[in-house]
Formats: sequence, C-alpha cells, structure tokens
Amino acid sequence: MAAAPAEPPAPANRIMLRATQETWVQIRDTRNGTVVLSRILQPRETYEVPEGSGLVLTTGRAEGLTVEVDGRASQALTGLVGVRRDILLDPARLRDAAPGQVPTR
Repeated sequence: MAAAPAEPPAPANRIMLRATQETWVQIRDTRNGTVVLSRILQPRETYEVPEGSGLVLTTGRAEGLTVEVDGRASQALTGLVGVRRDILLDPARLRDAAPGQVPTR
C-alpha cells in the first residue's frame, strides 16, 4: 500500500517582504507602538513578517518592494512609487488587494 504524498510544509509566516531594489522598511506594532523592524533591505533580500495583528509597514520606496502572502505576490504595491505609510499587514486584505490599493488601518 502506497503512502499518501506528503504535503509541503506550510510557511512559518504568511507574509514575506521581498526587496527588488534597495528599500528602507519599518514595521510597527500599533497595539503598543513598538518598532519590530527598521532597516534597509538589499535587492533579493527577504524578511518574514512575524504573525500577529496590528502590524503596519512603512517603506521609503514602494516600487522596490514586493509583499508576498502565502508565497504569492500581493498586488497592493503594484504601480506605487515612493514613500507609503501605515500599510496594514493583514494577510487576507493584502491577498485580495487590487493593484495599487494598499490596506490601511
């Protein structure tokens, strides 16, 4: 009797930031004001966003950043250029976003 094929492991975190250009990013927890991350991502560098509600992203170069949800690129930042603030890092809203329609709180 053949064993059922194993499913690939689920990603540890649902949201991943992927830099396509040098890009400054900051992630804040709106519940307590804590800065979770504040740094420059280099091209091809990734960052797995911690699980949790209330996280928001600010970036200095929206055109240099791709936000992925469950391994698929979100359309939220498509066509946007420059600084974008308080992007809600909600997997469902990012996944369902129309091009250029960033979810905010």
